[in-house]
Amino acid sequence: MDISGLPTQTVPWLTGEDNSKSTDTGKDNNMLGKDAFLELLITQLQYQDPMSPMDDKEFIAQMASFSSLEQMQNLNTGFQDLSANIVDNLVPSMMLQQSGNMIGREVSYMKTISGEEGESVEVVKGQVESVIIKEGTPYYVVDGQEISINKMIGIGEQNNFQNQVLLDILYRLEQMSNSLNSGTGDMDE
Repeated sequence: MDISGLPTQTVPWLTGEDNSKSTDTGKDNNMLGKDAFLELLITQLQYQDPMSPMDDKEFIAQMASFSSLEQMQNLNTGFQDLSANIVDNLVPSMMLQQSGNMIGREVSYMKTISGEEGESVEVVKGQVESVIIKEGTPYYVVDGQEISINKMIGIGEQNNFQNQVLLDILYRLEQMSNSLNSGTGDMDE
């Protein structure tokens, strides 16, 4: 039976609105979604010949296809959500953490200098003071200037000034502890 010329109608208990009007212009109209598949199946059931109804096996196969289509769409939505979460949350966090490891390091970068003879490029060295992320790109603050990562040409050793200060404090605490212990040991004897 040819059903191509038969009129279609929206089933009110499946959707509360008219599906004949497409409100989403971003979707590809050539693809059949789960709503179109279900409408096609309902239309096929509605206009079937009562003298030779649809075979049970064929109906079960179409319902299985519908279920598979719905699950694939759910998986696609899940993957899109996961991808958006990774791009929006995880990648910037990792970038900031990795960029934070640059604080205290000596870096070499290209600096454009304008002069009477025109522009020239020279290599400048400095220590990274802080990190700023603008529009997804890390900028390292060196001598008060924001330097983009793409201008960096070298990374040196990390400045151990802070570590040295901590070691000095620990050494002094150890000395104080030793002198207190030796002083209390004398009192006990």
